[in-house]
Amino acid sequence: YLNQIQAKPKMKKIYWNFLKSILGIMLLVILFNKLGFLNIYKILIDTSITHIFLAVLISILSILLGAFNLKILLHFIKAKISFSDLLKVYSLSWSIGLFLPGRIGDFSIIPLLEKKGLDFGKGAAISFLDKLITFVILSILTIFAVFIYLPIEQAWVILIVIAFITFLAILFLVFKKGRKFIMGFFPKSLIEKFSGFSYILFDFLKYGKTYIFLNFLITIFKQVILALIIYAFLASFNIYLSFIEVLLIISAITIITLIPISVSGLGIKESAAVFLFGLAGLDKIIVAAIFTLLLITRYVIGSFLIYSIKL
Repeated sequence: YLNQIQAKPKMKKIYWNFLKSILGIMLLVILFNKLGFLNIYKILIDTSITHIFLAVLISILSILLGAFNLKILLHFIKAKISFSDLLKVYSLSWSIGLFLPGRIGDFSIIPLLEKKGLDFGKGAAISFLDKLITFVILSILTIFAVFIYLPIEQAWVILIVIAFITFLAILFLVFKKGRKFIMGFFPKSLIEKFSGFSYILFDFLKYGKTYIFLNFLITIFKQVILALIIYAFLASFNIYLSFIEVLLIISAITIITLIPISVSGLGIKESAAVFLFGLAGLDKIIVAAIFTLLLITRYVIGSFLIYSIKL
């Protein structure tokens, strides 16, 4: 009977994730129907080896640079995890994230790091700090993007939302009452596992500023590299947009996919790309085809990694 009670929340979670998967697929269907399934299909059929290489390169570099970023932070706390092991853990977490709402799956790296001997609380602190740095950088770039492409009223609304989320993150990070309030939403058994979380964060703020700065630089480098690849993608279709504009739009798309209303931003990312690049005057059908190819490539690589990686 107790097992049945415990199983109910799990079943609800499965149903909820299933509904989000359906929502993501519906968003894609609506997008393809609006632009024309046949139009997108024709472009995908004519995909060259170069396009496939660029699509694979985006996923590989995202994983490599993401793992390197974590390695920098883990070095500060003297965690004895080799880069090869960390790369396996990060690759598996990245792959799992493709099948969970928003970017929630990214935090699956915490229990995976625990399997490699890192305390749950320390792993949570490292993951949270890494995600916070990424969010701050993407937010800054996104703010520039929305003020360039959106009406001023909508841009201010987005700015307020980003500022509010950042405020909550800082509240959680700095103030004890803020952390207690947020922890109130979690069961006690889970809160106990976060032992050392606050200590690690404050240790970084006091003595680990160099490591935070290095993470900051690598995160910017990662966004620049991804934007360069998208720039090359567009150029291969004889579509030219300034690199800065591509960088700003890609950052805004990434922020939008953080909204946990579909599995890993499925459908949201592609729709946001079509909308934002459309505002910049690009061919929406070609943009949709490019991001569909990136979507297919991500899931092929992610599925392969989940099947092949053994921790």
